[in-house]
Amino acid sequence: MKNPITTTKSFRAVVMPMAMVLLAVCISHLPVAAEPQAGIAPEQQRLELMKSKGPDASLTILPVRLGGKPWDRVTEVVGVLLEQQGLRNIELGQTPFTPADTNWESLAAAVGAFVKTNPITTSYALYAEYNGDHKTGLNELRAVVVDQTGAVVWTDRLTMQDEALKKIEDRDPMTLSVLLAERLSPQLGLNEETAKAAKPGKLAALMDQRSGLPPENERAALPERQQAMKRALPGATLLVYPARIGGSEVSVPSATNIVRLLNQAGLCKAVPAEQPVLLKTSLADPNELKAL
Repeated sequence: MKNPITTTKSFRAVVMPMAMVLLAVCISHLPVAAEPQAGIAPEQQRLELMKSKGPDASLTILPVRLGGKPWDRVTEVVGVLLEQQGLRNIELGQTPFTPADTNWESLAAAVGAFVKTNPITTSYALYAEYNGDHKTGLNELRAVVVDQTGAVVWTDRLTMQDEALKKIEDRDPMTLSVLLAERLSPQLGLNEETAKAAKPGKLAALMDQRSGLPPENERAALPERQQAMKRALPGATLLVYPARIGGSEVSVPSATNIVRLLNQAGLCKAVPAEQPVLLKTSLADPNELKAL
């Protein structure tokens, strides 16, 4: 497949800074919207109109349902992947759509009815769900795009009978999100050229914030600081604080052991801190780096 989207092996890897993998090249031209053609089915007309808008189409991504429950982090990942492909105007829906039943045949109409009663500010809305069970894992991908009036524009469903899903060895939220973005991007008029012209947007900034890393301008100075520390370390004194355990306790023996190992290695003069420091950072966020 042309323009493959780079995958990672875990969902956590996705929330690391996206800015490092996004290209910042100004877009040179914009596609001209095409008028609907006579003799073409209404849904196909709507799809062609959406394609013609290309990167300028605006899309609300309704909360993606994973195993029957809405997951905002998965929704964000889908948004980032589409942003990487060049889509500029993306909003994250806050109100989850809950299907009344699991019938695929009625899903598109139900999404359209939902958008009618829960208006969106964008031209289009995407609803997606990743289904499965504990025995087989994720085994189905469903996606529906409707326009602002609730009219169906595009639908897609993959099961284990489809080669596109079957060939994925690790079917997790990340790989299914990548697959969804790969299949939806052409329908949005996105291609290799739009991906090359893509700039990091607000969703890339959100992922960068979620990563827990310092801002990019601070990270840029790290190599120089690390080299300075490396040069100074042999004659420096390193103060070692006890490690935090379980969020509410510190381990003094951990500091003592680290001090011993550093001094044995001759890296520097290590000494244990006289008074421990217990950080009060919340552990509610699953991102350990952000908590640190």
